[in-house]
Amino acid sequence: MSPLQGSLEDFDITDILELINIGKKDGALKIDSEEHSGIIFFENGVVVDVSADEYKGDDAIHRILRWNKGKFFFDPHKRATEKTLNIPIQKLMLEAARQLDEWKKIEKVIPSVNVVLKLNENPPTEDNEITFTDSDWSVLAIIDGKKTLKDIAKELAISEFETAGIVYNLISGGFVFVGEEKEDEDEGETGSQNETESESNDETDAGKDDEQKKNDARLKYSSKKKKKKGGLFGGRF
Repeated sequence: MSPLQGSLEDFDITDILELINIGKKDGALKIDSEEHSGIIFFENGVVVDVSADEYKGDDAIHRILRWNKGKFFFDPHKRATEKTLNIPIQKLMLEAARQLDEWKKIEKVIPSVNVVLKLNENPPTEDNEITFTDSDWSVLAIIDGKKTLKDIAKELAISEFETAGIVYNLISGGFVFVGEEKEDEDEGETGSQNETESESNDETDAGKDDEQKKNDARLKYSSKKKKKKGGLFGGRF
């Protein structure tokens, strides 16, 4: 395959992946813009490693699939120095299409991963009890009115895409709302901020384990209700 290059404004990510998939060749797809930089490595039609800005693996994939500006260049001679993934391109293309649809829905409610998330101190009350998943409790337990969606994803060690899905459902249910948007800081500044916040949280939550934090969140959102079959968050993408 000859080197493939162009602009994301002219080609969708899925179009580029389809062209690479047809040849089943080895190589690397490099994407650069003023704000982002990412690279996807392929071997015989399989994605073996991905990085985007400071992200690696699945989280890097989730970010790259959302980019629609920048220049791309496919180098069939470049090889991955490590293999961290094993995802067929066809599967990645299907995931890309699904994620783009989901992000369009989510971004109407959550415009950026840098928005601060806040708990609704007066959550909705109904005759039926709301059923939360463990993932819902994990997110609720660390929302403090200061952390952004990006911060929460990092603290829970899950992708921003997955975190956004959980938060979207919590917002739709009336338990969480979006606050101000923070400027996206570089990794060093963010790391320093997270370290400071972590130390503060350690002091505040001294003696509490993860289960206790979830229990605290449960207490905040408990109500005099009967169980509703299926729960509010039964559907999860």
